[in-house]
Amino acid sequence: MEQPEDLSDGSGVPAVEEAQHLPWEDGLRMVWELRQLGSELEGHFVTKARLAGVSWEQIGLALGVSRQAAHAKHHR
Repeated sequence: MEQPEDLSDGSGVPAVEEAQHLPWEDGLRMVWELRQLGSELEGHFVTKARLAGVSWEQIGLALGVSRQAAHAKHHR
């Protein structure tokens, strides 16, 4: 398995190796924050894809879900 990219270069996100040594409270908070960021980015890029004419099938494939699941989550 490939090692994750080291993001501890000032981006605010510690590398996995560094994060493993955080207190559990800080670690869980970081997981929550990353989920929030991921959700925001997913919504942004789905909207961008739809505006570019990308199909729900293509979006679903990119997200690893069915086109129906992608549509149900992001259709407005």
